[in-house]
Amino acid sequence: MIVVLTGAGGRLGRRALARLQAEGHAVRPLRLRADSDETELGSTLAGADAVLHLGGRASAGADPVACEEANVLPTRRLLSASTAAAVPRVLLASTGLLYGLGGTTPRREDEPTAPASAYAQSKLDAEEWVAAWAGPGLCGEALRFSNLYGPESGPDTVVGLALAQARSGGPIALRDPRPVRDFLWIEDAAEALLRLLAAPPGPGFHVVNVGSGRGVAIGELAAELAQVAGVALAPPAEAPAGAPGSLVLDVTRLRQRTGWAPATPLAEGLRRALAPAT
Repeated sequence: MIVVLTGAGGRLGRRALARLQAEGHAVRPLRLRADSDETELGSTLAGADAVLHLGGRASAGADPVACEEANVLPTRRLLSASTAAAVPRVLLASTGLLYGLGGTTPRREDEPTAPASAYAQSKLDAEEWVAAWAGPGLCGEALRFSNLYGPESGPDTVVGLALAQARSGGPIALRDPRPVRDFLWIEDAAEALLRLLAAPPGPGFHVVNVGSGRGVAIGELAAELAQVAGVALAPPAEAPAGAPGSLVLDVTRLRQRTGWAPATPLAEGLRRALAPAT
């Protein structure tokens, strides 16, 4: 296939690029901006079989204007250019944070959304634009990722903070061990992208959760990492007031579409993540 890839320099984009090329696909990296030149876009998109739109801002703490400029406006321009170039398929990297942090059961794609940050809202807005442009001539897909982790996980993520503490010799001390999250090794996330790209999507708009489908408490992750790294685990501090948030994704649809499930256990992923970022 000919695949146009935005965000090719990001941690997921780099891995997707390598895997696409390894499988013999022709990849056209695209640096997408809100003011991208239409002629340049048209030239890059001409004859493409699909667009993997992985570019944008992924910081949950970003302000609304920055999120709109990075995640919404470029998506609108990309959709317009893709339609003009008759690209049949656009896959958008989205987030499971659209469901909000609540509930005790894995979240399904047909459940209501409740974005609680400017970042999550911007991804929902981008999804709605994909849905609006999708139709008989354009298949639009929103891939709602769970918590991706890898060597490059930053200190603004719970895994990145724990990894930094482990690399410095410990102890691992996290603020609240109670929240439950769905952690997905970054290489598995890239594999899921390729599996979805190879699966016939059908016309219209589709949402697919991409995660492990397994809930892991922050305290459990910290204990696992402490054992893997051979460092101490600090006693839990007094838990903040309020109920802990939970977010686990139901990945039934992903498995039905691809027949695939993540292959990397948490302990193995954490062991690989301890290696220096490359």
